[in-house]
Amino acid sequence: MDLKAEQKALETAARAATVDALGAVKAQIAALKDDEEGYKSALVIAAADLPGTTASFEGVLYRATVSFAARKVVDKDAVIAALATQLALEETELKALLAKHTESAVSPTVRVSARKS
Repeated sequence: MDLKAEQKALETAARAATVDALGAVKAQIAALKDDEEGYKSALVIAAADLPGTTASFEGVLYRATVSFAARKVVDKDAVIAALATQLALEETELKALLAKHTESAVSPTVRVSARKS
């Protein structure tokens, strides 16, 4: 095998090792994200049973805070359909129509920070 072919074979092997290492890291990250979502879900469920919009939980090393915030989502397809049938709208009519097709949803947030001794 000549020097160029040998060098190319080494570069190909090095790239293959890099691809495999990246794949392994991405698989580990995916597994950790699944774990994270499970832990967050457990805390959200626990917080939902408590009064108020914020709940804090203490660990030995960390503190987790779960907060619930309302958010509004506009059903743009419904608005577009309604606009298509009405054509000429005044600003107040458009605002009323948008409000009619706006839904509220609760969006939980989980924040974890190191405990202060």
